[in-house]
Amino acid sequence: MQGLKEHLPKSVTSFTEEILELETAIVLVLDKKVGVIGANSAFCDYLPFKSLSEFTKRHKDISELFIASKTTLSS
Repeated sequence: MQGLKEHLPKSVTSFTEEILELETAIVLVLDKKVGVIGANSAFCDYLPFKSLSEFTKRHKDISELFIASKTTLSS
């Protein structure tokens, strides 16, 4: 689970990673202050990003992928 290791205690991290990687749907782990801090492999399987860091360099929030911006709406 990309990005999660730096935000959770080590004992919780590996258990959490194993469970979330078994999920075939996209799973994102969010922090109120930081934003997206983790994603399972389904995230990269379904969306056009090779890694979570590639996503976070281009987007602040996952909703940006699904909600048109004001400039798109007015065009």
